[in-house]
Amino acid sequence: MIQAGTAQTTKEGLTRLASFRLPLWLHFDVDVIDPNFVPVLIPSSDGLTFEQTEDFLIYTLSVGYFLGMSVACYHPNIDVTGKAGRRIAEIISNAVRKVDPFTGF
Repeated sequence: MIQAGTAQTTKEGLTRLASFRLPLWLHFDVDVIDPNFVPVLIPSSDGLTFEQTEDFLIYTLSVGYFLGMSVACYHPNIDVTGKAGRRIAEIISNAVRKVDPFTGF
């Protein structure tokens, strides 16, 4: 699960955002994932694990106002095995499958 502080911050931010009841678009930069798991051009320490990333996406998408999502900062040329790309696709697929887009969870 997401660490308590991150979970609470996410929940508070999304609750406020959802109160506007506006259509939303999620722009997801995969370089927030720890560079030990996903090769990125500009690595930073203490990124999210795959599990934390999936939890975050589930939390975020459960707001129910997202029209779509874009994924950025994945570089297949430095993910030579494609393992990270497959895992990212799996995480996104799992998150979308676990959330009802109209009612959240």
